[in-house]
Amino acid sequence: DQTGFHYTRYVVAVLGMIAAALLSMSE
Repeated sequence: DQTGFHYTRYVVAVLGMIAAALLSMSE
């Protein structure tokens, strides 16, 4: 299902942004 795939990519992008924010706050 293309919708599920698009949703997965969106979740991965959000998780990446959160991880980057946590690393930035860590330093």
